[in-house]
Amino acid sequence: MLKSKYHCKVALMTLSYRPYHRIMANLLLHEINAGVQNIYNVSVVPLYDQQESIRNTVTGVLLKMKPDVLITIGAQSTIEAKKVIDDMNSAVSAIFVGLRDPISHAVVASYQSPGGCFTGVTKEVPPVLKVAQYFAAFYPLVKSVLIPYSENDSYLLNQAIQIKRYLTAVGMNVFIVPVSLRTEELAGVIKAHADLVKGVIFLEGCVSNAAQEEVAFWCWKYEIIFCGSGLYSIDNGAACGLGASVREMAGAVYKQLRTHWEHKVPTAEIPVIVFPNDDEFWVNVNSLRRLDVPVADIARICAQPGVRVVRKLTKPFKIE
Repeated sequence: MLKSKYHCKVALMTLSYRPYHRIMANLLLHEINAGVQNIYNVSVVPLYDQQESIRNTVTGVLLKMKPDVLITIGAQSTIEAKKVIDDMNSAVSAIFVGLRDPISHAVVASYQSPGGCFTGVTKEVPPVLKVAQYFAAFYPLVKSVLIPYSENDSYLLNQAIQIKRYLTAVGMNVFIVPVSLRTEELAGVIKAHADLVKGVIFLEGCVSNAAQEEVAFWCWKYEIIFCGSGLYSIDNGAACGLGASVREMAGAVYKQLRTHWEHKVPTAEIPVIVFPNDDEFWVNVNSLRRLDVPVADIARICAQPGVRVVRKLTKPFKIE
């Protein structure tokens, strides 16, 4: 029987209503529960996507729960938790998962020597033009595109500009529009452009990813082809989008947790695990047919090398 000194309190911070977060949280719990027994006591802490709410929740967890390890899922959870930890000068150890390019977000100093309190698991950032290269096949069916991005996020703005240049070169007219954290504002931007565009592209890491289901609703309503962010955007109604499996990432997080707690290695000294980018472009044929995209165009789009064709039923939307 393991000694009580091995007991470790883990706070798993997740925006549980998001498909990616929900699936990752379940995979993490499975890995931990199936691993070495009687070491980790995991509490799942739900977050809401308002910046102030996340910070307040993280602060409360650190002060009241006093976890030994904090695990954050996704970019927004990780970035806000890092700010709180720094402000409180907390000594908590932390592991992130699902944050692309953690160096540019100042979460770690380097992959090999993270420093600070965080280590984590990530994937290589997909080439900025990968989604543009695939989405270009929708021309001339789609001649105008809207790309919303998080305001004050220079990283996403740069991506949007590069995608605009590429799509403009193939004949598309591209609108780049900054949006805030509020879902209703994003919906308003799409409605305002409904007569101007036939496509919407979500960038990975946009803080408004939580709004994909509502975005899909407005895109159906105005017959706009919605290119989502992440594999599970297809489940939320997107017609297409980049995505990949996350199962291996959950196992890697558990490996880091064990390295830290059982082998007494500070998280600052545990290298960030970086998986190669294996994102594929998923196209939901049923979604395109629902938008009355001609069969010949669907066949042409799906014939691109690297396209993964799926036929998912689109669920009825309740948003009015």
